Order: sequence, then C-alpha cells, then structure tokens
Amino acid sequence: MSSPVKGFEERRQSRRIDMEQAEIRLNWQDKLEQRRCAAGICLDLSRTGALIESPAEVGVGYRIELTLNPGSGDENRISAEVIRVEPADNGQFKLALELIQ
Repeated sequence: MSSPVKGFEERRQSRRIDMEQAEIRLNWQDKLEQRRCAAGICLDLSRTGALIESPAEVGVGYRIELTLNPGSGDENRISAEVIRVEPADNGQFKLALELIQ
C-alpha cells in the first residue's frame, strides 16, 4: 500500500476503522492475579489490532479482554495482547493491542 507522503511507506496490512472514540471496557489480571477492570475509548480498530485510550496503564505482554459497546445489545468481546503503551497528552495511556484469534 503506498502513501501520498514522499518517503513514507505504510506497513499495515489491513485498513483501520475510525471508531469515533467508542466506549470500551478492559478486563485483565494484574501481577498479583487480581482481576482488574477499566473503562476507555477505542481510537481505531483493524482485523488484527486496536488502539485504545484508558486511565489504566496495562503493561506490555498482558492479555486483556476488550468489550466493545459495553452494556448494549451490540456488546462484543475480543481477546488481545498489549504490545505497546505510551502516555497520552491528557494523563491517560494509549495502548496498542494485537487481537488474538
């Protein structure tokens, strides 16, 4: 896939869907095997990954359950692994996820 920006080559294999900051819920087990839950927003989603923003700093390598449209009739759950964590400008964290099939 080529890019209109000179010298930049897009490496993504699938298109990203702008989720318009859809509300999500994260569930995971911490190092002490305690169940944790946090709210967040989904920034974008593809067939293989997602970018989310959350107040919770979930570590790289953690497996999480991501719930899209929590509490609605359209609720969907997806398993994922955190592959990158970056601080966001608003004091929250941006988590890059790899979806697990």
